[in-house]
Amino acid sequence: MSSVSSENTTNMETIHRFIKEKAPKYTRGIVLDVGGGEGRWKTILEKYSFKYFISDLFSKSADFHDDARKLSNSDSSFDTVVCFEALEHIDDTDAVVSELYRVLKKGGHAIATIPFLFPLHGNPSDYHRLTPAGLEYHFKKAGFEIIESGLVGNLFSFLGLYCRTRLKEYAANKKHLRKWIFIILNQMMIYSWQLFPKDDSHFFTHSFIIAKKN
Repeated sequence: MSSVSSENTTNMETIHRFIKEKAPKYTRGIVLDVGGGEGRWKTILEKYSFKYFISDLFSKSADFHDDARKLSNSDSSFDTVVCFEALEHIDDTDAVVSELYRVLKKGGHAIATIPFLFPLHGNPSDYHRLTPAGLEYHFKKAGFEIIESGLVGNLFSFLGLYCRTRLKEYAANKKHLRKWIFIILNQMMIYSWQLFPKDDSHFFTHSFIIAKKN
C-alpha cells in the first residue's frame, strides 16, 4: 500500500487508495456492501462484480434497509461482502461480523475497514476504533479464515486529516488567520505524504481485514 497514484497527488484519501488497490482482487460475483450508504464504494467496485447490492439502515437509496446486526438476506447469498467505514457506527461488532459470515457463500471473501486515528463522527453514533489485531479477533470468532489484515495511513496522513478537520471549523471566515495557517499546514502534510507514502505501524488512520469463509 505504498504507491502514490496520480489521483492522490492533491489529497491523502488513503482509504480510497486501499479500496482501489486491494479490494478488486477479492471482489467477484454477487456483492453485498453492508453500511454502503449512498454508494460511495459502489462506484469503485461495481465493475468487478456481477451484481452489487447496498444494505444500509439509513440510506433511502439502499437495496436493503437492514440493521447490520440482523440482515434480512438468506444464508450463503453473496460471493463477496464488504463493510467499509461502518463497523465503528454499530454497537455490537460480533453481531455484525457474524451476519457477514452467515450471508457469505463458502469460498467467498469479506473485506472490511474501520477508522483508527480518526475524528469522532456520528452516523448516527460512533462507538469503536480497532487495530488490525482487533479486527482479526472478531472475524476469527465468527469463523472466518484471515487472509490478510493490516493498516492504512501514516503520520502525515493523520496530521493532514487533523488539519482538514480544523480547517472546516474556520472555513466560513475567509479572513480568519487560523484558516490560512491550517491551509498551509495541510499542504505541507500533502507534500510530505507524497514523499513518504508508506503506511506506518505507529501512526495510521485505518485498519483493514480480508477474510474467507471456508
